[in-house]
Amino acid sequence: MESEKLHAIFKNDLIELHIPVNFYMPNSTNFYLYEGDKIIKELFSNSRVQSNNEFIVFLNGKDISFIPGKEYFVATKDNHFVPIDYSFIALNNPEFEKKYRYDGKLGLTYSKSKSNFRVFSPFASQIILIIQKENKNKESYIMNHNLDNGLFEITISGDYEKAKYYFLVTMFSSTFKVIDPYSYSVDANSLNSFVVDMEKIKNIPSNIEYLSPYLGSTSSIIYELDVRDFTSLSSIKNKGKYLGLTTSSNKEKDIKVGLDYLKEIKPTHVELLPIFDFQTIDDNNSNTTYNWGYDPLLYFTFEGSYATNPSDPYSRIKEVKEMISTLHKNDIRVILDVVYNHVYSRIYNPLNLLCPNYYYRYNDDLSLSKGSGCGNEIESRNYMARKLIIDSALNLVNNFDIDGLRFDLMTLIDIETLNLLAKMVKNIKKNFIFIGEGWDLNTSLGYEEKASMNNAYKLKDYIFFNDRFRDIVKGNSSESMLQVKGYLLGDTNYFDGFKHVFLGSTNNIAFAPLFSDIKQSLNYVECHDGFTLYDKIKASCNCDDDEILSRIKMINIAILFSLGTPFFHMGQEFGQTKNMISNSYNSGDEVNGFNFDLANNRKDMIGFFSSAIKLKKEFIKLVGNNYNKLDNYISFDSLPWGAIKVSYLLPNFNYYIIFNPTYEMFMHSFDEKVQHIFSLNGLEKNKEFLTLAKIEPISVNIYKTKVKQ
Repeated sequence: MESEKLHAIFKNDLIELHIPVNFYMPNSTNFYLYEGDKIIKELFSNSRVQSNNEFIVFLNGKDISFIPGKEYFVATKDNHFVPIDYSFIALNNPEFEKKYRYDGKLGLTYSKSKSNFRVFSPFASQIILIIQKENKNKESYIMNHNLDNGLFEITISGDYEKAKYYFLVTMFSSTFKVIDPYSYSVDANSLNSFVVDMEKIKNIPSNIEYLSPYLGSTSSIIYELDVRDFTSLSSIKNKGKYLGLTTSSNKEKDIKVGLDYLKEIKPTHVELLPIFDFQTIDDNNSNTTYNWGYDPLLYFTFEGSYATNPSDPYSRIKEVKEMISTLHKNDIRVILDVVYNHVYSRIYNPLNLLCPNYYYRYNDDLSLSKGSGCGNEIESRNYMARKLIIDSALNLVNNFDIDGLRFDLMTLIDIETLNLLAKMVKNIKKNFIFIGEGWDLNTSLGYEEKASMNNAYKLKDYIFFNDRFRDIVKGNSSESMLQVKGYLLGDTNYFDGFKHVFLGSTNNIAFAPLFSDIKQSLNYVECHDGFTLYDKIKASCNCDDDEILSRIKMINIAILFSLGTPFFHMGQEFGQTKNMISNSYNSGDEVNGFNFDLANNRKDMIGFFSSAIKLKKEFIKLVGNNYNKLDNYISFDSLPWGAIKVSYLLPNFNYYIIFNPTYEMFMHSFDEKVQHIFSLNGLEKNKEFLTLAKIEPISVNIYKTKVKQ
């Protein structure tokens, strides 16, 4: 009994004929190459080796020109015809990439009278569309094949709305099922694509008329959350779902839930962790598995486990649009976290099934580039991969009216693709925000092409996570350096470094500039990755909760009033812990969910955070037209024990923030009478005027005075 099949692979100018050891084949050095049923040439073996349970015969294929879309075989002496997988010609091949491309719309184009399907698959010899209306028999249609560009297309008459469909793809003499990588909707666990009418999604109002006037990215206040985490530990009806962010009048004891909580703290933007369809959650039993979604499957449809009915054609897409519309109606813009740098399963992703090897980045030795740490990288420079990224993003803008994108591991996407995308999106929505992780990752993408912070000057429309801000303010948070303290955790050696990051890392104080414009600095100390701020402070300061929470308040003020774009992670405001788990992407609801019990015990922290955001918004209005050139009005003063005074000396008023991260108390004398407006207690009720201020240990205080004209 033969345990394995004969197969052949073409790469490195050789045809490798793989023969199972228990498969009888007469010894021979002579073989024949066939194109379909036509003999092309005689082949000769160079060598033969045994590897595991098979023999590999190497045949010289240097002068062979394979035509994508046709089938080729190695014929043995005893007339075994072995299909050849020649998809390696797509790998690092500019000629292939230039020839096989398509500029038009891919995927489904629907109307009540007809539906058109287009799919890019250069190596396929045949694709059959299988489509099935509800309670009807399956229908099959052989798609038209354009050998010149690798496109398959078919138009079928009639109204197929809500019908399931997939493709039967024949490639290298094997036939397999593939869903449409451009699917707008799929059924539970992405087994089939759905025919949907996207006009119905466009008709759901976007409610952008409810949004406050936009003053630029540095006036934004971004709050990061995960759709599931934000309500999973609550008792609301749609907890952990898209609609959990649309419901009102819900509380867990004294803490508002979901939308009402956001309305209380009032960020300008929420940034949602990935909601594109991802691999590892069972849509029908979502409570049995957990993942944040950095394991992407599809880039045009949304995650089914967050929908109320993942098997319904419209549930997930309508509920996403309703979620965005509801947030807009409550004056909250929406940024989506997108993972365009890798896929979960390289081999079995629909993109690779339809065009093997094309969508991934390789090293010069033809090994996979793995800068993502996930075994693969999307080759964004290839025309159809670039098109996929841009088409996907434009779908989010045009059909769902999102307000920003956050790019996971953005360095792995080339600069040309990102700038082209920004130009196209800004033509539609000029106030759109682009945020990216700009770490300098180990990838085969050339240094000059990487979208890293080192190349920020080439990406004027992009905001970068400023890890220098993070590490100077709170200290390095890697597991091996948890004990290291930053400036606001008490290490006053970072005094000048704090000035550097407070000014958006655009100056020469202590460090060379990271950016030429403060608009590119995203100021943060905590995000979904890494230890929470609470856990970091507890590990490094060895102190009680009172001190930890005071330092959190002080740090949150620094984030809000530093130059750049302030960013906060869900729960940071009240000191949420993840029990010292640094990467909790699959750690479950109990670790990651919004902790309502803890929030109830720390209501004052939430009140402080809400008051701080209110103060920042009032400050922006007060500064007015001078806000975008605020760096011209800031100065710093050294105070006793390593504390610092930040002064905003503006034409009509002065603003002072005193940070004291030390354990020492001191008195500070002002040159003028100032009004004490904010402290660790939040907004000061009395707002007394004074010239001499008592500065308590581990504290932050804000003062204001009008300038005499």
